[in-house]
Amino acid sequence: MSAVSSLKEAIKNVGFRVFAFAFDCGARLPVKKDRVVLFNLMHGGFEGALTETERELAAYAPLDLVKVDRNDLERGIGPMLRFMTKDAFTMGRAKTIFINNNFFPFGWVHPNRATSVVQVWHGQGAFKKFGLDIPQPEDVRKKEVGANKPLTYVTCSAETIRPIYMSAFGLPASKIITTGNPVSDYFFREENVGEAAVAAKRKAFDTKYPQCAGKYLVLYAPTFRDDPDEDQNLLSHLDAAALKAAVEAGAGREAALLIRLHPNDSSGREQLQALTEQYAGVLDLTSYPDSNELSILSDVLITDYSSICMNNALLHKPVVFYAYDLDRFEGDRDFYYPYEETVGGPVVRNMNELCAVFAKQDFRTDRLEAFRELHFGEFDGGATKAMLEQVL
Repeated sequence: MSAVSSLKEAIKNVGFRVFAFAFDCGARLPVKKDRVVLFNLMHGGFEGALTETERELAAYAPLDLVKVDRNDLERGIGPMLRFMTKDAFTMGRAKTIFINNNFFPFGWVHPNRATSVVQVWHGQGAFKKFGLDIPQPEDVRKKEVGANKPLTYVTCSAETIRPIYMSAFGLPASKIITTGNPVSDYFFREENVGEAAVAAKRKAFDTKYPQCAGKYLVLYAPTFRDDPDEDQNLLSHLDAAALKAAVEAGAGREAALLIRLHPNDSSGREQLQALTEQYAGVLDLTSYPDSNELSILSDVLITDYSSICMNNALLHKPVVFYAYDLDRFEGDRDFYYPYEETVGGPVVRNMNELCAVFAKQDFRTDRLEAFRELHFGEFDGGATKAMLEQVL
């Protein structure tokens, strides 16, 4: 590790300890029995599981509901200091804390015994390996193990995947609750997926993006590769013109290609900009505020190893898995189930195969239903309510 990297790591560890000290100061006082903290650790703000949790918490009013956002660390020195001191102290006095990702400073905190910390993990199901099940440097692994120790509960989407979550978080079965991930409820509400609601969403979308009006929408949402060079060249594996032609031949109508890069992939944005400038039917929707809405609006999803495929499983909408580097990805990270045998749609390795699937409209929806059953079991859209009944 270089001297600069070592210095950055030392500064980061000091920040962790400052946060933990402020948290522990709050935790040594009696908890605020009505205080519930929603702690966002994802880029892009409060959405997904935390949004669904906040919505359902309305039934438990009055509550002292506090929202804390890790993105404040990137908004200047003032918000950063508030986050590490006032927000941490406030969190330390909470009765219940909901978080949606790992947070290493939790490895140094000592929550009040009356405080519950609930991990409403941002991903659904058990697709590619994560957490303690992936290769990690020893220091990172130690921090992750420590960050998981304060967790009272972790939600997961089905009883079948409880053992996987036990392994990924290093926690006993008693801490893994299979009420379902709150984010799944979004896809069961009439106001989101009902015919009238979808028509209204599509009308608003077409108004904002007139080049999509009335067109067949294909959403391409690949995950990042943990390698800036590979991320930068990710879109070089996509022939937008050939794909658009194949889609239109199979669908019998004009099509638009919506591309949404992973938030962790900053390297590919330049290549994506070049694509959108070259082809009128290609749009960059990486910054679109609601990925769930894109899943609802699009007709077909193309992905590789991203858990966005779980959205389509819940929506019963086709997915094509474009896994041009599957061998490398399996070697680096791997999956919980055999990829080519269990994913919810056809697996293709190159553009010719991808175009053939669209030209023939051969989406293998039978595989999608089996995939849904494996990761979600029986679902009714009441995951958040069931989770809150248990943890509160």
